[in-house]
Amino acid sequence: MWPFKNISQIIKQFNLTSVVKNLFSLSVIQSVNYILPLITTPYIARVIGLEKYGIIAFALALCQYFVVLTNYGFNLTATRNISKNRTDLDKLSSIFSRVMYSKILLFLLSLFIFFPIIFIIPTFRSNWILYLFSFIVVLDNVIYPQWFFQGIEKMKYLTYFKLTASSLYVIAIFVFIREQSHYIYIPLFRGGCLLISGIASLFVISIKYKIRLLYTSFSQIKDEITGGRYVFLNQLLPQLYNNSSTFLLGIFAPASSVGLYSAAQKVIDIGIPFLRILTTSFFPHLSNSLENFKLWKKIAVISSLFIAIMYLIFGKLIFIILFTPEFYEGVNLTYILSIGIIFLGLYQCYGTNYLIIIGKDKDLMQNTMVVSILGLATAFIFVYFLHAYGAAINVTLVRGFMALGAYYIYTKNKIVNVNQFIM
Repeated sequence: MWPFKNISQIIKQFNLTSVVKNLFSLSVIQSVNYILPLITTPYIARVIGLEKYGIIAFALALCQYFVVLTNYGFNLTATRNISKNRTDLDKLSSIFSRVMYSKILLFLLSLFIFFPIIFIIPTFRSNWILYLFSFIVVLDNVIYPQWFFQGIEKMKYLTYFKLTASSLYVIAIFVFIREQSHYIYIPLFRGGCLLISGIASLFVISIKYKIRLLYTSFSQIKDEITGGRYVFLNQLLPQLYNNSSTFLLGIFAPASSVGLYSAAQKVIDIGIPFLRILTTSFFPHLSNSLENFKLWKKIAVISSLFIAIMYLIFGKLIFIILFTPEFYEGVNLTYILSIGIIFLGLYQCYGTNYLIIIGKDKDLMQNTMVVSILGLATAFIFVYFLHAYGAAINVTLVRGFMALGAYYIYTKNKIVNVNQFIM
């Protein structure tokens, strides 16, 4: 029984009660993310096949750029601001209003860019309905105030909404996806179910937490967007090598190659959110208690190593469970991408949960910018010559350099007297 007593003592010593609650809530969400592919992916892969699977992945890769644009780093900047003002109702309403109006403005900008792309370029125009359905995920990102619940450290609501959306999605897939031609509806069901949970979350914020949507001037919106530009660029730039790998595959390689890489990414994406859960759970806590960074560092490094090792051991078995034989070559891509999980853990450890917290957003952005631009350049070369394998190798290498850069900046800006920073 002694290990549990030690854990309890650690929780009390470092005041981690809220972190543990948030970690539990987000773990439930991730458990759903584990179970959901086990239920739907084998069915979807069998019904629509490798090529259509790749087409859907390509459409989502395009929409992901707009998700990052409308998110604009608010998952960190707004979470940080909410966390520091959680007891001031008027301040919370002000922050909530500025962020929501900013996201709406960015959504309108996204529409202005998106529609010409899908209706003017022939490649996209031939599948315009699929792209429109896929774009719903951008609207979901605007409406769903995950950053608010993270800031007040009440992530149990995220669990409720995720369970509801996931349940509706599973039901819709099995009821309506009956033949290959139905593949265009998969993004519609995914986005529509998330949209329902997003609307419900806004009601909770309004009724339970008395948050009001206040009048917000354009100058206030401008200040909000300007203030978060470094965090935004820090999250946008990795898309140049990460999301663009899928996008470039859709240009230089056949749809089947996109399908293989997307299948490997889906498998990897089962484990990566656990790192994000840890990062998200600790971020508001470290914003107010940076003296606990040493504990966070140990947890982040050990967790990323563990997840990577699990993929190397069980990667093939996961593919056998989730996909049909035509997808099995993707397991080799999973092995390559699993190494990048270690680098991603280090980046989130020293970058997201340290440098951003101490206000070194710009320094971290510069590191991300340089490495991401280089990663985009090498992505063209790797993807063109090696297709899916090139995409996996490029993503892993870039994550490695990104982590090394974040660690280097951390060593230059390490705060010796943490209490002085907190005060």
